[in-house]
Amino acid sequence: MTGVNVFEKATEAAKKAGAAYPEAVAEYIQDRLSVVDSLAGPTVMARNGLERESLDAAMARLKVTEKVSALFTDGKLDVRTIDFDLYQAIRKHNPELLGLRHKRRFV
Repeated sequence: MTGVNVFEKATEAAKKAGAAYPEAVAEYIQDRLSVVDSLAGPTVMARNGLERESLDAAMARLKVTEKVSALFTDGKLDVRTIDFDLYQAIRKHNPELLGLRHKRRFV
């Protein structure tokens, strides 16, 4: 492996794209990410069907996708319209968006 933290790169790209909840966006897109070796070094790319695109292009596409765009605008999420993978990502990183509480950790 090339030592590139894919989740961290996706989180940084989501922050750069203006995501209000970058960890949830990174979790949502993580399964479609891969590391590609190029002349400039290892690069994280996203699969879009049969093609690959840069993280910046993937984030731009997500910003205009109806079911995901609320994560970029601090908008109110409609739980009835989001898909299950997005629901799971939000539940893991920002459960308060779904009206849930964070789990308490006892020391």
